[in-house]
Amino acid sequence: MSNITIQPQVFRWLCVSSGWTPDEISVRIAEPVDRVQKWCEGKESPSLSISNLEKLSESFKRPLTAFLLPSPPEDEVLPKDFRKIPDAKGDFSKDTLRMIRKARRELLLWRELSENIGESVTVDIPRYSIQDDPEIVALKERERLKISGVTKWKDEYGAYRFWRELLSSLNILVLQLKMPREEARGFSIVDKGYAAIVVNGRETPHARIFTLFHEYAHLLLDEIVICNDQSDTSSDPFIKSVEGWCNTFAGAFLIPKEECVEDKRVKKFLNDGDILNAAKVISSHFRVSRDAALIRLRVLHLISEKDLVNSQAILQKSVNKLKLEKSPSNQDEPASSQNNIVPVNPINQCISEKGSSFVSLVLKNEAAGTITYQDVMDYLDLKSKQIDKLKQRGLGD
Repeated sequence: MSNITIQPQVFRWLCVSSGWTPDEISVRIAEPVDRVQKWCEGKESPSLSISNLEKLSESFKRPLTAFLLPSPPEDEVLPKDFRKIPDAKGDFSKDTLRMIRKARRELLLWRELSENIGESVTVDIPRYSIQDDPEIVALKERERLKISGVTKWKDEYGAYRFWRELLSSLNILVLQLKMPREEARGFSIVDKGYAAIVVNGRETPHARIFTLFHEYAHLLLDEIVICNDQSDTSSDPFIKSVEGWCNTFAGAFLIPKEECVEDKRVKKFLNDGDILNAAKVISSHFRVSRDAALIRLRVLHLISEKDLVNSQAILQKSVNKLKLEKSPSNQDEPASSQNNIVPVNPINQCISEKGSSFVSLVLKNEAAGTITYQDVMDYLDLKSKQIDKLKQRGLGD
C-alpha cells in the first residue's frame, strides 16, 4: 500500500499540540531524526505508511482523520501561557496539552448539545479591567449572584460542590481534569459566547475552590490563560498584575472583608498575636486553605508582610510534617480508607470530571433523539450498563 502524504503545517500543528518531540517521534516510527525535525517545523511534507500513521495517531491521541486535514483548524489556539516555570522550560507537557484538547472538545460538545435542543448555555457576565478595584468587583459579583452571609458547609467537599454548582448555574462548564500540579492549577477557555473553567483534579478541594474563582476572574477580565501557583511572581509586569488581580478577586469573593474583619474570634486571636489560629478560624469558616486565609489577612492589612512570611514558613513546616505519602483524589468525596486503594466508580468519576450539568445535557439530547445511545457512551466515556445506572439518578429529567 502506498504512503500517505500529510500537509506540512498540519503535521507541525499535530506535533506542537501533542507535545511529542522530533527525537521521540523518530524512535516511535523509526525515521531519521533530522528528517522528522523538518517535518515538525513544517518545512517538508511527511509521507508515511498506514502503520506509522496509526502509531502516531495512538501516540498523539488524535484520530487518523486529523492527519488528513488540508490545514490546521483555526480555533485550536492554546490559552496564553502565564505559568512561571522554575527551570525556564516553557513547553507544556503531553498530559497538560491533552487536557487542554479534552476541555476544548467538551466545550464544543456543550455548545452543540445545547443548540440541538434549543437550550441556551451562553455565558453573560460583566467585563472588567485590571484598573478596576478587585475588592469592589468581588463585592458586586457577590451581590449580583445573590450570595449573602456565609453558607455553612459540612466540609470543604461540600463547599467545593456548592461553588462549582453556582458557576454551572451561570452556564459555565466546570471541568475537573488531572494535570501535572506544577504546570497548572487550572485554566479557562471560551468559544463564541460559551465558556469553560478547568480545575486540576490532583489538587485539594481548598485549592480547587480558589482556582474556580481565580479562573472566573480571568473570564471577567477576558484574559484566557493557563497559570500555576507561581504565576503571580512572574517577572513579566503584565502577567504579575493580572495574576495579582485575579488572586485578590478570588480572596475577596470567598472571604468577604466585613465578615472577616468583624469576626470576634479572628479579632481575639489577632489581638493576642496568634496569627495562625486566626487563619485557622477563617479557613474553617469559609472553607479556604490556611495559606489563602493568611494572604487575605495581609491584603486587608490585618497583619504585616513579616507576619505573613513567618506564618507561612511555620505553616509549611507543619504541612510537611503531617503530609501523607499519597496522591490527592480526583473525586468530590473523601476516600473511605487511607490505607487501602478504593476502586474508582466510573459513574462518579464521570460526574466529577464533566459536571452534572454536562451529563444532564447529554441525556436530554438522547431523550430528544438528537444523538444516539452510542453517542452518549462516547461523550460520557461510560459503558452501556453504567449509562443505565446513571439514568436512574435522574440527571436527564
